[in-house]
Formats: sequence, structure tokens, C-alpha cells
Amino acid sequence: MEIDNIIKAIKGLEKGVNIKTGEKIFNEKENKILIDDLIKAK
Repeated sequence: MEIDNIIKAIKGLEKGVNIKTGEKIFNEKENKILIDDLIKAK
């Protein structure tokens, strides 16, 4: 996966939306948990 695609995917997760459909997939609380987990995983 190219870095641009990775950045796009993470920005979509940050907004809580599916990057392909634009559909909201997370509420803000779930989104915060997911972002925190991604940060810990690096």
C-alpha cells in the first residue's frame, strides 16, 4: 500500500467514515479508542 493510501485511510478513520463510501462507521468515542490504539501500535 502506498503511503498516500495509508494517509487517506487514517484520515478516514480519524473522521469515522468509510473512505470508499463516505458512510459514517464510528461514533466519536469509538473513533478516539481506535486512534489511540493505532498510536500505541506504532
